[in-house]
Amino acid sequence: MKLFGNIEQRAEQAFNLIIEEISLTREDERFSASNKMNGLTIEARYQESKRFFSRIFKLEISLTFNQASAPIGSASWNGGKTWKGNSDVQYWLESHAGFSDLMANIDLESCSYSRPDTDSEATLSIVVLPGCFIWTLIPPMHYFVRLDAKEAGLLRALPSTAIAP
Repeated sequence: MKLFGNIEQRAEQAFNLIIEEISLTREDERFSASNKMNGLTIEARYQESKRFFSRIFKLEISLTFNQASAPIGSASWNGGKTWKGNSDVQYWLESHAGFSDLMANIDLESCSYSRPDTDSEATLSIVVLPGCFIWTLIPPMHYFVRLDAKEAGLLRALPSTAIAP
């Protein structure tokens, strides 16, 4: 008998609801889903954080794309309204209005962009607060932070945002 089996089942139910809302396909792994279209790959996964009296499943979404105009370098979202990092990357990200809309309208824990000079693929990694699943032993409770319709729509539109100039 798995001690935390019930918690993992509830987290899996929450994850399944999320991937259905943002139109992703479930993979063989328990907390992983993806979708490929037009040279883009969008992946969602739960990052599990284990503590003595709690478990937190955070939703991480990665967008990997091979676009010639994507600049080499890295940047991270500066929690407020701007990107911080390489100036070419900052300018490119700010020129994609959809990225800025996403950042402004969803509660984020972190967001980063990277494209190494040795690779033709760029990756945008986002850890969002909506979609997380929290379980605590003391006090005994579990909580699923649902995506609202606007947040789900922004996440569904993320692949087309990366293509637009």
